Amino acid sequence: KENGNEQNEITVIFHVVTGGRSVSNVTVNLPKTVQETIISKKIVNTIVVVDNPNIRINMDLATVEEINRQANSDVNVTATKGDNSQLSEEAGEAIGNRPVFDLKVNYGNGRQVQNFGDGRVSVAIPYTLGPSEKAENICAVYIDGNGRVHWLTDSVYDSEEKVLRFSTNHFSTYGVGYKEEALVFTDIANHW
Repeated sequence: KENGNEQNEITVIFHVVTGGRSVSNVTVNLPKTVQETIISKKIVNTIVVVDNPNIRINMDLATVEEINRQANSDVNVTATKGDNSQLSEEAGEAIGNRPVFDLKVNYGNGRQVQNFGDGRVSVAIPYTLGPSEKAENICAVYIDGNGRVHWLTDSVYDSEEKVLRFSTNHFSTYGVGYKEEALVFTDIANHW
């Protein structure tokens, strides 16, 4: 605001510093008063960046509004490294030993904000390709409560930054999946 950049819209970044240690669980508290400030100041992006694991969670304004509407209280945004050995058979085949994270927004006595309505959350999960893996075969997956795998075909693996990027409107368990054959998009087949 002081530099006259307000027209570029405002982003708030919560940087979680782990002191170089690898942690399996990260929690960022988002008090109700902070949520209301984000909403009243129309802050377009609220980003949680964690040092190690180097995960990035970007919540748009509509997401914070929906969290505030549903929870109406302080919330915790958590990212927990999953235990690959606990995955369902289907999820285990898709993810293997690649990273998997359980993402949640908790409030009250064990309650969760499951869906962000019109809001979108962009997530970046760090991943370095294995020796025989192709970037085009890497795809984000989400695992539902029944252990079924849902391939997020609009996810993108960034070979330069070595991260898998995807967008979602709900939190769940997400992982880095791999298909032996790259996903084929047929929605524009035979179109000029």
